[in-house]
Amino acid sequence: MNYQKNLKYFESNDKHFYTGLGILGVAVILFALTVFFHVRMFRFQEVAIMVIAAAGAITAFVPLSYRSSEAEIEEAIAQKTAGYEEQVIDSTGITGLIPGKLKSAVTGDYVYDAEGIILRKGKDDRKYRSTLYKSCALIFTKYGIYVAQKVFSLIEDKEVEESAQFGYDELDGVSVVDKEIGVGEGVSIKMTFLVFIENGKEALYVPIKSGATTDRFASDINHYIEEVKQSAKA
Repeated sequence: MNYQKNLKYFESNDKHFYTGLGILGVAVILFALTVFFHVRMFRFQEVAIMVIAAAGAITAFVPLSYRSSEAEIEEAIAQKTAGYEEQVIDSTGITGLIPGKLKSAVTGDYVYDAEGIILRKGKDDRKYRSTLYKSCALIFTKYGIYVAQKVFSLIEDKEVEESAQFGYDELDGVSVVDKEIGVGEGVSIKMTFLVFIENGKEALYVPIKSGATTDRFASDINHYIEEVKQSAKA
């Protein structure tokens, strides 16, 4: 992960881009006047137009090469979280306890409520991104659900990991909850969480992408929890 390029993505703005486009616009106007209307306002006008166009292009596009793009940010996260569930299984030694009926899964989202984060709104997709990301691995064993979570920085080599375990007999189930996270200046971000309910209380919030697949995933978990409980009574 290129932390320096990522930092420049979050700290920079697009003023140079629009300034460069403005300069390019001047070059286009001068070109049109010269070619189509034969207007000449100064000597060596063609050369001047090329110089202006080059200056506009450099101003607009060169700074972009020194910072990560939104696609590169997403790709860096994908690489960082790839195979996370296998890493957790290998490091904890719980391989033999996995029944296989529910496959392990990895969820996650950006962190918006931590101190010191930097936010940036995507130019193309209008999505807010932050300098912290939380990845969660859900491991379904014979006896319960093992949840590993790691929060990692996109701008420095920093990572914090924690875990939790829930026995099926203690779990009431899971639910999908949407929450609005305020990020200042009247801006709030909608996040979706998979909430673990243990002994009547909300025990853990796991960030997850919203959608029909999320609701189905929660339903599958609840169905399996109930199935295990019924089997234990038989």
